[in-house]
This record gives sequence, C-alpha cells and structure tokens, in this order.
Amino acid sequence: MAAESEFRIAVDMTVGLAGADSWRTARSEASLAWTLIQRDKASEGEPLLVAARSKLLASVGAQHPATQEATARLVQYYRTRHRDSEADRFSRPPTSGKLAELPNPPGGPPRRIPRECSY
Repeated sequence: MAAESEFRIAVDMTVGLAGADSWRTARSEASLAWTLIQRDKASEGEPLLVAARSKLLASVGAQHPATQEATARLVQYYRTRHRDSEADRFSRPPTSGKLAELPNPPGGPPRRIPRECSY
C-alpha cells in the first residue's frame, strides 16, 4: 500500500508543478496505474494506464521511453488477461500522421500520401 500512496502523492505533486496535461504527470499516472493493476485494482488502473499512454503519445511521441514503458505494460496487462486483440492493437507502432513518401513515378516529383492513424 505504501507504493500506491507514494505514487498518488507523486501524481498530485506533478500536477501542481507541471500541470495535468504534462508528460511528466502522465508518466506518474502510468506508474500509479501499473501499481494498481499489480494490486488487483485493474478497474481503476486500466483506464488510468490507457489515458496516461494517450497523453504520452500526444506530448512526447511513441519513441519516448516513458511512452514505450506505458505501452509495454498495457500490452502485458492485456496478454495476461487473454485479451490478445487489445494487446495486438497496442503492440502495433502508431503512425505519426505525417506524409509518407511513395516510390517516385518515372521523371516526376516524389508523391506523398497522408498516413492513416490506427488509434
């Protein structure tokens, strides 16, 4: 119970210092969520972990270590509960929404198309 209390304090402090939408707050929320999940409080931990991961994706991107850790924990959570389709959805790397280059047509400029977001 001490770890859970400490993470709740960390979330409150980070919200006060960095704001509710900060990636630092999201990282603290993800840590709290994982602790809740490990303590059989998944009904509280799962939505918090999903929300924290979304905040991390939006603020620091998919390649940031905090986002990768939250994603790995979410996938692990779903796999241990035999929710493989959900785990697979989060296992795929998110697309960035940037333009993807297609092979150049002969003699023409590069073509670009928008990537579709899978989330």
